[in-house]
Amino acid sequence: MQHAGQITINNEKGWPPIIDTDINNYPIGIAVDYYRLIEQKLHFKFKLDKLDTWTNIIKKLQNNEIEVICEMQKNPERSKYVLFTKPYIEIPNVIIVRKEQKGFLALENMRNMKIAVSKGYAITDFIKNNYSYLHLVIFKEETGCLLETATKNVDAAVVNLAAASYFIEKHGITNLRVAGYADYTNALCFASRKDLPLLNRILEKGLALITQAEKDAIYRNWISLGLEYKPFYKNRRFWIVSGSIFGAIITIIITR
Repeated sequence: MQHAGQITINNEKGWPPIIDTDINNYPIGIAVDYYRLIEQKLHFKFKLDKLDTWTNIIKKLQNNEIEVICEMQKNPERSKYVLFTKPYIEIPNVIIVRKEQKGFLALENMRNMKIAVSKGYAITDFIKNNYSYLHLVIFKEETGCLLETATKNVDAAVVNLAAASYFIEKHGITNLRVAGYADYTNALCFASRKDLPLLNRILEKGLALITQAEKDAIYRNWISLGLEYKPFYKNRRFWIVSGSIFGAIITIIITR
């Protein structure tokens, strides 16, 4: 394909299992698996940017220093400067509390709580725009949100479920549980420069060529927890297993 190896895609770490690097700084994660499949389907190779932070990556795309971000959430502000593909995966955000906090929670009844959220994340913008009365405490990333909740510096955290499961297991945090659903999913898309509409169409074409079986395999590899595949926020057994990871067996039924 024309321009193969000239289209630069973001390279970052710190948001497993969505995107991260292994011990050799090789990109890994759900988003990486998707763009590797696009490369295979279109016989195309992205140019990998140098490892950088999320904040810098957004600035690079705005300044036309890179062409593609592989795991961006669409919102009105970002749509001013980039084009988005259709979402290729949706992952729910959940409310995490310490086990001593009983019962289930929803955002609308958390007015008197200090809530940890991550800087620059779409869920944070969603809460600010729809629940402006809530007391948010901003952290650099989801690890900080979870650790600060565990150590009682904040009352709760709102985080991506897949990332929460990963970090809680990695850090051996045993005093947290899922208390509710934040009514917002991370619908991850490929974002590309607005002055390159053809690139957006190429990305859409590549995603359309990915089969359901290939999508299922990515889910099972990263976030299915060994369950029979279905979108896990609709899978009652997933919530039960997830609850055991967080220290309590829970059942959450989500209606959309």
